[in-house]
Order: sequence, then structure tokens, then C-alpha cells
Amino acid sequence: MLKELKATRIRLRLISGEDYDLIRHLDVDPVVKKYIGPPSDKSVTEERMQKINKKNIDGSGLGYWMGELLETREAIGWFVLNNIQDTDEVEIGYRLLEKFWGHGYATEGAQVLLHHGFSSLGLENIIGITHTDNIASKQVLLKIGLIEKGTRFYYNQDVAYFELTKKEYIDAKEN
Repeated sequence: MLKELKATRIRLRLISGEDYDLIRHLDVDPVVKKYIGPPSDKSVTEERMQKINKKNIDGSGLGYWMGELLETREAIGWFVLNNIQDTDEVEIGYRLLEKFWGHGYATEGAQVLLHHGFSSLGLENIIGITHTDNIASKQVLLKIGLIEKGTRFYYNQDVAYFELTKKEYIDAKEN
């Protein structure tokens, strides 16, 4: 399993048990959860940590990474490249602390995961979803090259659906 991915200003490293407090914070912060749902109880965070640990050691190359500023090693939030809701579809996602919003970190981390997915893992398609009203998250998905394809139903709600094929990714890189 690839333990670290680097971007210009951040690095993504595999999440460990030491990240529990930050992940718990992201699960209960009402501002962060505005488009995701109500704050989660502690059991949800504990289940998430078990899921993260299991995925990060399964050898698939998919997983969950903690984003950290390269300069200070301060954790900014998590990034994911994983199967969505027990399907073969691979979703790219992120959840950052509010103080790191608007600085391009979500875009930078997602770009690194997109490259990892297509170049290292040989994925043929990567999707992104977000709440239909979450303009900032839609912008991130568009900036990394995903194409909005309408709405779909995931996580018990209609969401804005984005996708990118490996061919589209390669074609965009060549132009």
C-alpha cells in the first residue's frame, strides 16, 4: 500500500489511530457537516476508523489519507479514494477542517488522488458526488477535471454526480 502521496503544498499519508480526534471533530462539526448530514455519534466515528483501517491494509491501493501541510505537518482533513456504497464505482472525496477551506487544498489533494487512481491503480473511471447545493465542493470536482453528469441517488439522497474516465483524464493531460 502506498503510504504517502505528495502535492505542492500538502502530503497525503495513510490515516492512523492517532488521527481519531480530528476525524471525530469532522464528524461532529456542524459547519463541516452542513451538506453531509447531522453530527455523527461516537459509534459512527469508531466504525469509520475500523473501515479506514481495513481499507488501508487490503492491498487494493484505494484508501483514506490524512492531508497535512508540508511546511508544518499540520493535519487539514481527510481524503478518500474508495468504492462507493458496496459498488465497483470508485469515489474521490475529501473533508477538511473549516479553517483550511478556500485555500485550494481540497483541489490539490483530490488531484493527487485522481492521478494515483488512474496512473498507479489503472482505474478506468472515477466519480465524485456532493450535495446538490454544495457549490464549493462542485467547484473542486470540476477543477480536477470531473464532468458533471446530473444527479444520482447515493447515501439515501439525491446528489450531484460527476465522473471522469481514464481516457478523458489522459486526453486532458495531453492538451
